[in-house]
Amino acid sequence: MHHPLVTIVTINLNNAAELEQTLKSVLAQDYDHLELIVVDGASTDGSVDVIRKYQPHIARFVSEPDRGIYDAMAKGVGLASGEYVCFVNSGDQLAHKSAVSDTFAAVSGARADLIYGGHETRYERGFSRISWPDEPKQLWKRMICSHQALFTRRSLLQDMPFDQRFKLNADYAFIYRAYRGGATLQRVNVIVASVSAGGSSDVDRRTSIVSRWQIVRGNPYTFRADVYYAWLLLDFKLRAFAKRFLSKNLVLKIAASKKSRQLPAA
Repeated sequence: MHHPLVTIVTINLNNAAELEQTLKSVLAQDYDHLELIVVDGASTDGSVDVIRKYQPHIARFVSEPDRGIYDAMAKGVGLASGEYVCFVNSGDQLAHKSAVSDTFAAVSGARADLIYGGHETRYERGFSRISWPDEPKQLWKRMICSHQALFTRRSLLQDMPFDQRFKLNADYAFIYRAYRGGATLQRVNVIVASVSAGGSSDVDRRTSIVSRWQIVRGNPYTFRADVYYAWLLLDFKLRAFAKRFLSKNLVLKIAASKKSRQLPAA
């Protein structure tokens, strides 16, 4: 059985405190055909020292200024050699040592252009939640997986670079455009990544919703999308209002207990 070379790209900016755990989670993988690329944005907090500590196990790394997250991710694609690329950025981790091997072992039939699984979200104070990926047909509503749990053909990333006009959702725009353009997607019943809550799209939730709305408009879903995203914005405002009267601990418990989308039974 052919085992494709997989490139893990890790981008980092002044996050030395969490970078090491990210690198360890990648280097602990039991998948033999793996390369690690690290793109650092000219950090000044000791991140480069952490990278150099693991340099014998890193295929390539650069440390230089960039224009943001997606510019750094695009640099990683340019440095990659793998047939598939997965972005596990500083502060995030692969969920367990067989995350990559389990993912490719679970693929049935011809490998899709995009292969994706589930992820764990880690909240403050020890709360966490497991999220399973959604079906591709739900892409007009939301990101169907965490980008840390997504393996994408490098050739597709090269042919369809991230649209950096979308500062929070360029990864979503890429997947949506690929899907609409005929790329094949396959979801697998594997928890691939463990990610920290509070990413840029989490923090600026309203802007993220509006950005996704802009991405899907103009497609056959336009009227339905208008209704759906208008409701999402109203729901966001109501939740923000409610949070003013709830303790932070209770808010975290609610987020962690939120019902996860489940894969159909095998």
